[in-house]
Amino acid sequence: MLSAVATQAATPMPAGQSSGASSLYGYMGYSEAEDFVAGLYNFTLPGYSMTWADPIYQDATMSLQSGWLRNGRICGFIPYYYLSQLVTVIYVEMDLETGYPYIFEDNDITDGAYEICAYNSSDNHIYGYAFDGAGDWWFMRSPADRPFDMEKIKSLPTQRDERQLCSALTWDEKDKTLYGVNADNKLVTITPQGKQNEVMQLSEYSLPYISGLCRSASDDRLYWNATIKAPGYLNEVSYLYTIQPDMQKAAEIDEFENSEQFMFLIDTDKSYPSDNPAEAITVSTDFKDGESSGTVTFALPANTVGGEALNGPVSWMIRLDGDKFDEGNSTAGTQVKAELSDLSEGMHYIALTPSCDGKSGASAYTEVYVGIDTPSSPTGVSLTKESVTWDAVTTGQHGGYIDASKVKYKVYINDILEATTTDTRIPVSISTTLPLTRYQAKVEAIADGKTSTPALSNPIVEGAPLQLDVQIEPTAKQVALMLTDDVNADGYGWTFDPEDVCLVADYSETEPMDDWIFMPAIDFPDKDVLYEVNLEAISADSRYAGELFEVAFGDEPTPEAMTTKVIARTNPDAWGYTTYRGLFSINQPMKGYIGIHACSLTDQYGMKFRNINILRTNIGSSVSEMADGMMHFSVSALEGSIRIEGAPGGKYEVYTTDGMLRASGQLTDSPSYVDVSSGMYLVRSAGQTAKVLVR
Repeated sequence: MLSAVATQAATPMPAGQSSGASSLYGYMGYSEAEDFVAGLYNFTLPGYSMTWADPIYQDATMSLQSGWLRNGRICGFIPYYYLSQLVTVIYVEMDLETGYPYIFEDNDITDGAYEICAYNSSDNHIYGYAFDGAGDWWFMRSPADRPFDMEKIKSLPTQRDERQLCSALTWDEKDKTLYGVNADNKLVTITPQGKQNEVMQLSEYSLPYISGLCRSASDDRLYWNATIKAPGYLNEVSYLYTIQPDMQKAAEIDEFENSEQFMFLIDTDKSYPSDNPAEAITVSTDFKDGESSGTVTFALPANTVGGEALNGPVSWMIRLDGDKFDEGNSTAGTQVKAELSDLSEGMHYIALTPSCDGKSGASAYTEVYVGIDTPSSPTGVSLTKESVTWDAVTTGQHGGYIDASKVKYKVYINDILEATTTDTRIPVSISTTLPLTRYQAKVEAIADGKTSTPALSNPIVEGAPLQLDVQIEPTAKQVALMLTDDVNADGYGWTFDPEDVCLVADYSETEPMDDWIFMPAIDFPDKDVLYEVNLEAISADSRYAGELFEVAFGDEPTPEAMTTKVIARTNPDAWGYTTYRGLFSINQPMKGYIGIHACSLTDQYGMKFRNINILRTNIGSSVSEMADGMMHFSVSALEGSIRIEGAPGGKYEVYTTDGMLRASGQLTDSPSYVDVSSGMYLVRSAGQTAKVLVR
């Protein structure tokens, strides 16, 4: 094997054979093997064995491109191509033990996308190399729980700058640094500002394919999967290397016969060797308000990882923004103070790495913003018809200093500037007579010429209510007038699918759904008639039997106001859109709201809704059916039967399409089931008729 560094050959085991489980895993996204299956594999060194096959790949032939381990899950991005064009990127989380996928969201690539990224557990952010909507390359970051909320950090404007793009990337818990392998095949460290520092040269024949890199704590070295194309060789060959950055050594330890490409590597064992020094600790950071000089104090470890006292002096090295700043020797357990002066304005990164008898311990690490910081984004922004309010900003965006007495605010409503003020409240007057409009406030904090990231308020919808009859397809314009409430705050809720032209109640994971969507305000002018709601609904996946929804009416778009049931809790059909209907009355003319409540059981896939109609009927609100409890009913098709649910005491009749009565009965507290052969049926209750197709 040709390499720019010394290598050590290993006798490979045929792929798939196992010599015992390890804590080192890799996600294989490509192989030339005929029976290749993407998934998580355990390295047995030599060789590997499958832990689980990726169910997303098996279903849609899409594989992860970047990934990391967080909170016991494999997290990462899947690029989706259509006709060889990248059209969207999907973020997923998958169970570490089983591969069970939890898909959180996808994002159009016009907003940009990561080419490769890694998770920094120290600040809970994803860092990586990405392109923006214009196709330009950047070093970016995003919060781990908002992976598509990408922040540009450093531009890569020229072809030479683009050689900083890395084919392998990992956050090293021990060194508290981001490691990468760039296009020049150099192992580099990368600061959160995007500055690269060369560590060592790797094989000059390594190809710039996405590849795995990670620190193994148990044997205290990096592992790297590289694809090599050596001069004179026709084939590309995949290898596994170990890298010891502090010793400038790399060694080839395994060869894979089918050019296996492991997109990322993880190590589940976080325990370092027991005779290594324990982790150094950051004691304090002392920079006076806005000053460019200050100190950082570290405590050296007194013991080994295993708890034994360290013998002799502890060597230490301090890095500032990735470059060596100072080094020395001190007594174990004592403190080391770094004197930092005349630093440039901005974020700086300081780390101290301890070592003893040639073995290093985990680094102490801290970040400090030097100079005058940008104000933090305002919090608590609230919009009503009468005012916009927010909390005062007193801290810097990066934890640095700002003069709180100088902070002023710019307030916008629907991107129109309303006021510039030093207060934390402004009055507004939003019309209730103009056509219904969705309003949202935005507040920016400004100090010393620096402007914060804007903060958005809750949306409100105000204006003249819609007039009956109301037909909701839905369209994007109609959806803009709806409000939602994720009552259980689980991060799942309602979305609009413009391709299928429907509202989607997203899936539930660890608890039942509790998500409302409220139709726009409607004028209900007559208390002496019944009003009807009918809609089409479908369960998004027939494998999930616990999908449930209900429809209610109230005088405000809040869950608490939804006091009148319109359609009882219903399990929608999964084999096709089915129409569900309900009737209700009002006590006095009023402006009101129809709410759809997604209330499925735990671990369900979701539901879709379309063609929502709110109608004024010609049925009087005091007709006998009301006394019989026939105010609403719902119908769904099962295999060989019809399920009917409604208010107890209500009557129902089931007809064939040629008018033959097949069944009739009275509704109870439990659903009624009517056995029928396949075909189309008409179910009549409360003076209304619903069609249902039984397969």
